[in-house]
Amino acid sequence: DPDAAVREHGVRLAEGRFANNPALLEQVLALANDSSFRVRLQVALSLGEADGLAAGEALSGLLRRDIGERWMRAAVLSSSLRHAGHLLAWIFTGTERPSVGSGEWREVFEALLRTVTRKGDTAQLQDILEQARAPEDVQRWHILLLAALEEVGGAGGTAAAAPATSATPAGLRSVQARA
Repeated sequence: DPDAAVREHGVRLAEGRFANNPALLEQVLALANDSSFRVRLQVALSLGEADGLAAGEALSGLLRRDIGERWMRAAVLSSSLRHAGHLLAWIFTGTERPSVGSGEWREVFEALLRTVTRKGDTAQLQDILEQARAPEDVQRWHILLLAALEEVGGAGGTAAAAPATSATPAGLRSVQARA
């Protein structure tokens, strides 16, 4: 539809139907590149109801495009429960990796990290640990990762199940000591 308000409300109406209608989800995913900020914002809010890699990729694309918009950051984060691992993986390994040290990205990174650690998903935590191997240049997010893993481990979480690499909590403690 040529009217952005109609597209925005269409996305809102579609969000409860993604599981049973993949074609509808595809149409909503296409609107992640809409020229209207309000349509893209509604897409970000609605993708919290969608499963699958494509929804996570669309959220990371929305974040890249509109990181400076606090409402978009809030919308993506509100939809990140199912997609936090994918979003973190993109931050670590994407071809257009953001600088996690910048204000907006740091806020997003911290929120995504809290989401993943509080979910206690061992597989996602191990993936994050592998991607965050002890670097030469220690950044604030390395310390945040260590703190989040300590929080999970202290609460009877799964941090102890991490693989024995330089990215284990013990390995990251050495990173912390260098900071």
